[in-house]
Amino acid sequence: MRALQINHYGEDVQIQEVEKPTITAEQLCIEVVAASVNPVDYKIQQGDGKWVLGNKLPLTLGHDFSGIVKEVGVNVQGYQIGDKVFGRAPHTGSFCEYIAVHPNDIAHAPRTISLIEAASVPLAALTAWQGLEEGLQLQPKQTLLITGGSGGVGSAAIALAHAMGAQVVTTASAQGAAFLAAYHPEKIIDYQTTDFKEVLSSVDAVFDTRGGQTLVDSFSVLKKGGRVATIVSLPTADFAQKIGLGKGAQLFVKVATSRFTRLARKKEGHFYAFFTQSNGNQLQKIAQLIDQNQYPIHIEEQFSMDNGQAAINLVKKGHVKGKVVIVIRPEEEMTTTH
Repeated sequence: MRALQINHYGEDVQIQEVEKPTITAEQLCIEVVAASVNPVDYKIQQGDGKWVLGNKLPLTLGHDFSGIVKEVGVNVQGYQIGDKVFGRAPHTGSFCEYIAVHPNDIAHAPRTISLIEAASVPLAALTAWQGLEEGLQLQPKQTLLITGGSGGVGSAAIALAHAMGAQVVTTASAQGAAFLAAYHPEKIIDYQTTDFKEVLSSVDAVFDTRGGQTLVDSFSVLKKGGRVATIVSLPTADFAQKIGLGKGAQLFVKVATSRFTRLARKKEGHFYAFFTQSNGNQLQKIAQLIDQNQYPIHIEEQFSMDNGQAAINLVKKGHVKGKVVIVIRPEEEMTTTH
């Protein structure tokens, strides 16, 4: 089968022939229709975190995917050959024609959108869901600041926060604000003309997608006892413990995130940074929200597999509104055998 791979860190992806995966009794084989590009993909491509992740070269990139079930392990329940699914590869490896996954990595695809659209959802939506529900413990009627609302995760967070009953304030450029009209945030602050910390105060929670000084400034608008979650940081020690990282790793991230923990403590609040985890149950709930028209889908551009590097470059350039998708194999061209 064909896969978009790198042989060395820092080089462009190439289409290479690799072995089709063999599934275990607990796995499914998915024929991939499409896969979306996320910032984590180009970061892995350039070698970020390679000592922590332990990936082996040559490496197939990609996290999000959608497709059709082609094989089902004997111990797998809830899926059958021909089912349309979408999901997240736990590590990397979705830019290919077939992928072997665990049932917890996938969910039945939303009925009301195409599989190409479905490929744009999993990683951004799971990241937003886990940040809002697990990190911020967001409650109905709370006021939430989302920094960088027009990106893939930011826009997903707006939709999901509304579904959770929160009131949303977000930062975006004028162009980003136009894109966000479909998401209906209660307030948009143009970060190019206005400093959010000058016009906001006492928000219940902040979901940060920007990092740096923006993350630092987020604590200044937080109410006493509020919570801040970010996707632009090493994980906090409580999360590292939750996922079973060793004592040494827990100590390292505790030191690395101590500045933000101290800022939260001054507000008698809580700081949370995390790595997105696969969760089929959460994905299925997200699919239901999509089918209920509570989660808008926007794809900025589609690319063929032959132009995979161009898709990655577009995301790397930044300021993408919504998602960029690589079409691996159009659904109408799917094989009828496996």
